[in-house]
Amino acid sequence: MARAYARCILGLAFAAHVACDGHPSPIAPQLVPAPGAQIIPAIRGLVRETNGGPIAGARVRVTQTGAEVFSDAAGVFHFPAAACGPGQKFFVVSSAQQWFTDPAGKVPDCVGASDSSEVAVELKGQARLRVSLDTPMQIILSDDDVSWIDPDGYACGPCKLLAWDPPLPLPVELRVDWSTDDPLKVWIEGDDFFQTVRLGEFLAPSGEHGVNIVMPTAWSKYDGFAIKVGLPAGSLTKDVAIHVTVRAAGH
Repeated sequence: MARAYARCILGLAFAAHVACDGHPSPIAPQLVPAPGAQIIPAIRGLVRETNGGPIAGARVRVTQTGAEVFSDAAGVFHFPAAACGPGQKFFVVSSAQQWFTDPAGKVPDCVGASDSSEVAVELKGQARLRVSLDTPMQIILSDDDVSWIDPDGYACGPCKLLAWDPPLPLPVELRVDWSTDDPLKVWIEGDDFFQTVRLGEFLAPSGEHGVNIVMPTAWSKYDGFAIKVGLPAGSLTKDVAIHVTVRAAGH
């Protein structure tokens, strides 16, 4: 499949980058701003997993093309004070085992060099979760989970993102259940490599804590699916246990 092939290429490119760098540094090169210039203050950051500990070896950039570092074994990275530049507004983070929102966080605002002090930031990634046919998945959703903003204009957060690459032809039935009265929703997006398409938004019937979704044969044109489970926006009454199953339709 096109998307799976593309993931392999991206994975090889990332591995080659790390190998060629030898021992990636968690500290960006020192840049000395001109006297009186506006600067981005020094940054001490932590990359960690939602509901979990530090993420080592994550690539952290200031925008897509700016300076980059890799987090150390404790998930820590540093950017020294640097001159302000156009487009240096957000962090972009990538890691083989976690999903990160894009952008992953806001870079501190520029300040005068004489007024600067080190700024602490925290960037959160979510473990890459993949749904398998006939293999039930149990996950926990909490307020520590991230928000996913879709280009179509809807938000999901706190939210879990799950990927599913169908090994069998559609139709299939997706069942999602949860443990609280929180008004969770399920969103399904289709990926044909060239674009991501919002296919549906599903809310549990009144009095129920789950939804049953038939993914029709017409969706077979998509190479894979993203399943998002969470609140449109807000906070939870407590942590939520979520149970997800995909099975062939009619079984």
